[in-house]
Amino acid sequence: MKMLRKLSQLVFIGLRYDSKVIGYFLFSYLKPSDSITLETFSDHEIKKSIEDGQSIIRFGDGEMLLMTGRDIYFQETCAALNKGLRTIIENYSEDSPYILGVPTNKLGASTQTLKEAGTLKVWRLYRVFFKHRFDATLPYCTATYFYIKEAFEKNVMPHIKDRHIIWVSKKENYDEALTGYFDNRAKAITYIETPSTNAFTEYDTIKADVLRAVEASNLRPILLLAAGPATKVLAYELSQMGIQCLDIGQGITVIAHETDRSDRA
Repeated sequence: MKMLRKLSQLVFIGLRYDSKVIGYFLFSYLKPSDSITLETFSDHEIKKSIEDGQSIIRFGDGEMLLMTGRDIYFQETCAALNKGLRTIIENYSEDSPYILGVPTNKLGASTQTLKEAGTLKVWRLYRVFFKHRFDATLPYCTATYFYIKEAFEKNVMPHIKDRHIIWVSKKENYDEALTGYFDNRAKAITYIETPSTNAFTEYDTIKADVLRAVEASNLRPILLLAAGPATKVLAYELSQMGIQCLDIGQGITVIAHETDRSDRA
């Protein structure tokens, strides 16, 4: 019964959100989707883009599910969120003030590898979605860039420590390890709390809080974001205003902690 409900939501709600992608996804069961190899930014190029003030916005399986009509466990989908996320993809170009991160490891994996991992269905859908909604001729950052242990410490912190760092995330992520790390390294730091679930419902409030912090800053601000799809839309809007944003996501649990999530998408 649960499987039938999921299938019904995928097909009928999915067709309403993105009939083209869902149609090709269903067809992919007859003709399996091929792996996708992309041009990716090198580690040096990502560091340079951060130095130059570009934002980074990552799109994982959660965003793809929301844009095809599926709720995820901490965010319900809606037309406004769907539109905001699609705008980010549609406006991505070589001249964008941001670069996009996608799960290059999953896009490039063989069907057999995904099948053995038990993740073929979701990544089959993502590959179909990518093929029809993203521009495969553009370069992308790996979505797990901020998930690699010590990557933030070595490649990001040296370029932002003298700026006003504004964190946007749920309260639970601001533990002693994280706050102690930034208190000891950052010239100025502000923490803005978001709801743990359905943060997009409070989007206007979050954005207003961020803009107040930006306007009050005497240093060049940079936003570090870890509040799900809502802050991806925020990162896009702020990047258009010349405010740099780094979509850290679950990488917030790696910074200053003895963890490594580089195997995640």
